[in-house]
Amino acid sequence: MPGAEFEYSDADFERIRKLIYREAGIKLCPSKRTMAYGRLVRRLRTLGLRRFSDYLDLAESGKGEELQAFTNALTTNLTSFFREAHHFPVLQEHLAPRLQRGEATIWCAGCSTGEEPYSIVMSLAAAFGASRLVG
Repeated sequence: MPGAEFEYSDADFERIRKLIYREAGIKLCPSKRTMAYGRLVRRLRTLGLRRFSDYLDLAESGKGEELQAFTNALTTNLTSFFREAHHFPVLQEHLAPRLQRGEATIWCAGCSTGEEPYSIVMSLAAAFGASRLVG
């Protein structure tokens, strides 16, 4: 990345993609290259490293707790009611025809304390009525 504080190559990003997939099953698309830099750069500063390749050597070595710090840096550790509120109208629009046919099943992954599934149900109950959501 031109003008970046730390050396960060395409090969570094590919290593990040492979490592986070191996450790957490997360697929980082190419558009997340800058996001990965921004989230991991704090670890490089904390550890006094100048290159991402050095940091990745450390994370991949499995020594210490750096692999967990790497995973935590790249995952979203936030839960709240109606997080990313712009998604709920889209969900309602997408599910309306399916609910009319009685064909909707909703799964919610990655909800540490439950706010996300409750938000989905509350949003759909407000839009379609609670009685239509129980099968």
